[in-house]
Amino acid sequence: MDLKMRNYAEHRSDLVVRAVALIASLLMIFVMLYPFIYIVAVSFSKNEYVTMGMVTWLPKGFNLNAYRVALSDPLIIRGYINTIFYTSAGTVLSVGLTLLTAYPLAIKQFRGKKPFLIFLTFTMYFSGGLIPYYMLVQNLHMKDTLWALILPGVSVWYIIICRTFFQANIPIELRESALMDGANDLTILTRIYTPLSKPILATLSLWLIVGHWNSWFNAMLFIENQNLYPLQLVVRKVLITFEPTSHMRSIIAAYKPAGVSEQTVRSAIIVVTILPIVMIYPFLQKYFVKGIMIGAIKG
Repeated sequence: MDLKMRNYAEHRSDLVVRAVALIASLLMIFVMLYPFIYIVAVSFSKNEYVTMGMVTWLPKGFNLNAYRVALSDPLIIRGYINTIFYTSAGTVLSVGLTLLTAYPLAIKQFRGKKPFLIFLTFTMYFSGGLIPYYMLVQNLHMKDTLWALILPGVSVWYIIICRTFFQANIPIELRESALMDGANDLTILTRIYTPLSKPILATLSLWLIVGHWNSWFNAMLFIENQNLYPLQLVVRKVLITFEPTSHMRSIIAAYKPAGVSEQTVRSAIIVVTILPIVMIYPFLQKYFVKGIMIGAIKG
């Protein structure tokens, strides 16, 4: 009887904990999603309903004029194209360099492995600072070039995570067998290690894609040519400092009778900016949990 009562009490306690966790999760999801839903609703609404505060969850006076205004600006289109290139090239380059660095560090026979690790770890904790970094980019003649936005994506932290994944998930006997069959290290890396490392590659790629896509600070420091502006720098000018281009200002004025305002155009620009990341995430999500778990072990 006592055992049944104890089991019943434990079961009821579990139900209470689960209910509290469910309510907390739903509340957190609501707090995180509502601003995005509101922005989407405003971007599809007429300005008169937005100013009267009638837009909450769903658009009022549905129309696409704010998107027509946002996507008609040449600077935004150029920024979009530039950002796609910076994100693609930067991610591929960073993942490639991370693999090339992590592979030898995962092999026990690699001579000089410990000094390399100490050197890399030291640079992770102690950096030169912003001014030396700026001078380095300037002296390498990368200022006002696309290289200033592509190269800095390599991270020591990513290298250590990748090396840990190799050590934990790929038996060293595979490399030894391949060596006996006549393969060299480049073949082993590209044909054995890389195909077996999809979870960590997907996780690193997602982090790098988001990082490159949202990056604006390096562009603000090193890029003066407007034709090289990434989208985030253009958006920052339009949204935060609110310096719309003359082209956009004239189009907003032309579309004003159709219910377009600066606020609806801003909302449309925000949606256009974050949409690619939202679309990419579901394709990488299935690898994300395993990649995150291995990322928690950095020994």
